[in-house]
Amino acid sequence: MQKNNPQEHNETTPKRRPVLTPPSRLKDEFNISRSKGLMLENDPTSGFPKRIKIHPGGKMTAWITEELEEYFRNQPRIRTSSDQ
Repeated sequence: MQKNNPQEHNETTPKRRPVLTPPSRLKDEFNISRSKGLMLENDPTSGFPKRIKIHPGGKMTAWITEELEEYFRNQPRIRTSSDQ
């Protein structure tokens, strides 16, 4: 009898986002452009999360996905004409 691997993905496993989101994945994961994310990050009034360095002394950066999710969860929803 084979044991199920708890890490194995199946149809009932919800899709989980990765723990880190690099700038190049903002559009795919959160529907926001890389440049808009960087602009928000540099605006001290936006409350947008700051990126972290992935490797000490390295150049590669990413946002903590959970912080991005919380930021977007707390943003007011903009209504469009298709919402009516």
